[in-house]
Amino acid sequence: MSGEPNTTTRPFGFEDDFVTVREAEAEIIRELTRRFLAGETQHALVRDLNARGVLSSKGNPWTVRSLQLLLLRERNCGRILYTDTETNVKSIAGHLPGEADHYRRRLRPGMRDLHRAPGQRGAHRRSTCARG
Repeated sequence: MSGEPNTTTRPFGFEDDFVTVREAEAEIIRELTRRFLAGETQHALVRDLNARGVLSSKGNPWTVRSLQLLLLRERNCGRILYTDTETNVKSIAGHLPGEADHYRRRLRPGMRDLHRAPGQRGAHRRSTCARG
């Protein structure tokens, strides 16, 4: 594949060339990251996106799962990935400058629980990691 995208779907936050940042969507990603780390639940963020009429890059309303995939996506945290075409093993080939990876490390623990914001206690827990 020689460094070409392995998908035909434009990622939210990027233009059709898969490289150029679509600034309006990138700002939404930054906003969602800040709000989630500040304690808002994933369900609240999804409700807000859908109420504002913000659609995914596929033109669909948001779900909790699509939000999780967006916020944890490697390219959004500045990681440069390499996939060995013979073994299909992915590895991190480098990082783009910035603090995005720091935010991703802070996001991951809260994403395990669909019903809580990071640090929220006493709410019903359901782990996405246990679904295999």
